Amino acid sequence: MLQPKTEMDLRILLAEEASRLISRLTMGLAMVQDLTFQQSLRRMAGRASTEVLAVGLDRQGPWLNLTADRGATITRAPAQEAIRFDYASAMAADPGLGATLEAAILRCGASDQAVDLLDPLFDPDQTPTRGQMAAILVWSPLLEHAAYALLTRTIDVMDALRATLAANNGTDPQAQSARLLEYWAFAHTLGHLTLIAAQSEGRRWLSDMAHAFVWRTWTPSLALARERTLWLTASAARAAVAFGPPVVEEYLSVLSTADHPVRQFDATVGLAAIGLDQPGEAAYIAKSLTSRAASARGLHGGEALARGLETAAFVLRDPSGAVDAGLVLGRPWPGGEGQGKLSRQMLLTDPMAPDGEGRPLGLLLLAPLLAAPAEALYPLSARTGGRLVTVREIFGVLGRTWGRDADTGATRH
Repeated sequence: MLQPKTEMDLRILLAEEASRLISRLTMGLAMVQDLTFQQSLRRMAGRASTEVLAVGLDRQGPWLNLTADRGATITRAPAQEAIRFDYASAMAADPGLGATLEAAILRCGASDQAVDLLDPLFDPDQTPTRGQMAAILVWSPLLEHAAYALLTRTIDVMDALRATLAANNGTDPQAQSARLLEYWAFAHTLGHLTLIAAQSEGRRWLSDMAHAFVWRTWTPSLALARERTLWLTASAARAAVAFGPPVVEEYLSVLSTADHPVRQFDATVGLAAIGLDQPGEAAYIAKSLTSRAASARGLHGGEALARGLETAAFVLRDPSGAVDAGLVLGRPWPGGEGQGKLSRQMLLTDPMAPDGEGRPLGLLLLAPLLAAPAEALYPLSARTGGRLVTVREIFGVLGRTWGRDADTGATRH
């Protein structure tokens, strides 16, 4: 199938995927909240209200679990000792079930609830609060596939936007402020979507997807790592963690063939993140990085790559020591837990920037960015006063993406 060529085509596809994400959540909310719909499912399954019923919503899940106390949850696996029932088969046997679901959606106002829940992901002037992200992440088993499809379309639109912005790199930033702000907003929406789509509990389908093709210009983390901010590096690292040990060799392969500093940094971040999350993999990854560092040092211009690889190995061998080294020049995130990791410094600091010994800050500070639950990255309360950064500052940050040392290639595989 040919890829659409125009930016408008890409935006239409993006809107369609966003609509699917909203529809998916709308369906889930109605199923979990509406007792009348749940009773209809029990009647079709021939099961009493005292039995635990697991309704398979797709071929391999997720599952709507209806418990004896009339509770309902959506999970990746069926509840233990549950009686299983296939929703697709039920729909085929009784076309009226669709109308029953539509009625449930209307009764509980699921459409409005879904829009309200997801809206913070797309607000260009705000960052979701911790509570908002936690409320969305609960639905990851239901939303992860749709969220991944949407983030893929988001990357497509960002690639189209970046081509235009790169072509006008010498223009006064105020003259193209609308597109700069739009790109910036898309980049952060991409970060939010990644946390929903790339959950460690979904590693099986993520791994299957990752092994369905040969990695060339794609990794799970590249679209975020290439934006070169500490804030988005946190999401990039978590994407790598979600794919986990099954993709270590793929990341090492990318590292061996990458000919651009951004792609090298991305692969290094991915490997270090997996090693931090999986102690059993850390020694092997650290050894592989150290070996490649020795080889890189013998190449023309390879010193920076070697220092990055050695830094990642240091992070895996001594995470707390790496953090101490990274904080010598000050902490880039707020001191209070209430703000999570969100700050001007996190949005503006280049994770590839070296410390006094040539070690990339984004690697030195990786451990605390992975230590807490995903929602803990976000502030407890909504910010006031608009954006934390100015258009000119955004221009400066994004200049790292399409400037002289930028990697402007597309990220599709």
